[in-house]
Amino acid sequence: THGKLRPDLAARGMQLYRFPVLQTYYMWMNMDDPVLGGYSKQKVALRRAISLSYNSAEDIALLKQGFAIKAESPLPPGVLGYDPNYRSPVPYDPALANALLDRFGYGKRDPDGFRRMPMLGGGTVPLTLQMSSEATVGGRLRDELWRKCLNAVGLRVVFKSDKKTEIIKASRLGKVQMFESNWIADFPDGDNFYQLLYGPNAGRANYARFNLPAYNERYEQAHKLKDGPERQKLYVEMNQLIHAYNPWVPLTHVLSADIRQPWLKNYKRHPVEFTQWRYLDVDVAERARAARGK
Repeated sequence: THGKLRPDLAARGMQLYRFPVLQTYYMWMNMDDPVLGGYSKQKVALRRAISLSYNSAEDIALLKQGFAIKAESPLPPGVLGYDPNYRSPVPYDPALANALLDRFGYGKRDPDGFRRMPMLGGGTVPLTLQMSSEATVGGRLRDELWRKCLNAVGLRVVFKSDKKTEIIKASRLGKVQMFESNWIADFPDGDNFYQLLYGPNAGRANYARFNLPAYNERYEQAHKLKDGPERQKLYVEMNQLIHAYNPWVPLTHVLSADIRQPWLKNYKRHPVEFTQWRYLDVDVAERARAARGK
């Protein structure tokens, strides 16, 4: 539990190995949505505040039981282009989120304490975010995490519960405001993840409907390049654009785990190749000794 092996298993010589599974969880926001979409400073501030409100440590400790790491960018460990030293410039910082919302016109509040949304012609209207969620126990736990995070910065949120298949259908039509998704690599290369924010992919894998010329141009350039310094520079610039406009809140990269018996030899988990069993060996004598020792 919580990323550690039980003491009774450890006492029997077993070892726990955690490894990434080339997967990124993220919460996307519909860039065409009238409440939180768009590229104006006020809308960017709202999405940035939502990003700043996300408590990754609580998510990992309580909901992922320690089997995840914080996502700093769209890329999980193990794919070409992943930089273990890269850090997102958008931390968990509810105080900064509150200050940002105050500065960009969301300072007025309803009698219940929730923020109001500024209008173009002046004045404010009630602000309610709507996050779609899966009708599962896990979905309800995620809802409570987001409610806590968003309420802490004065944002009211309601949850629309449905089957994931129905949410995805509506997402492709641009009818979902915000939702958590995850992407597992089709192939272990950064291109497979950065295409999720490429403008022409809106309505398909690009659920956020993010369509920024500066990002699209860099993606097209990077798409033609092999892994290397030139492509890496473009990836950093694309990350910075994602952090600037916040179509996503990168959440976590989940970890899986193997528990190795002491008599299993040649164990080494490969991040992509799943036929490593060919190289494994069993020390039969050691296994017999372990069985007798029970």
